[in-house]
Order: sequence, then C-alpha cells, then structure tokens
Amino acid sequence: MGTEISNIAVFERILLILHVINKTPIATIEEVGLQALPELSSRSAQRYIKNLEQAGYIKTVGNMPKRIFLTEKTKAIFRVENEII
Repeated sequence: MGTEISNIAVFERILLILHVINKTPIATIEEVGLQALPELSSRSAQRYIKNLEQAGYIKTVGNMPKRIFLTEKTKAIFRVENEII
C-alpha cells in the first residue's frame, strides 16, 4: 500500500510541476522548486526537471538560469492552446 501512495505522490508532484511551468511567465528550476516542491530540496527539483526533460515533456533553454517550457507532447496531453491557460 505504501508504494501506491508514493506513486500517487510522485504523479501529483509531476502534475503540479507542469502546471507551475505553464502558469509562470519565466519558469526556472528555482521558481518551479519554490512553487511546486517547497518541501523538497533544490536537488530533488532538479531531478524532477531532468527526468521530465529526458522524457520529452519539457525543454530547457539557456544557462544560469535555465528557462523551462512545456513541449508540444505535454501541450497535446493537456490540450493547451496558449502558453498560459
């Protein structure tokens, strides 16, 4: 039973991260971490971002700080028409 709760918690965190990226005009790892994962370390936020990028759900652009954007794959899942909904 504990694993099911953990899987749901991870799923909810991912949804919240994607929501924050969509709603934040200039989404950075730091900003996403503060808004979506305040109870986790900045390293944990970086891991979530890295995994989402590797899976093709987000893309990062630039350096120091990297900006984060939703990909077309994610927009199609959530039927996002605009950057901010």
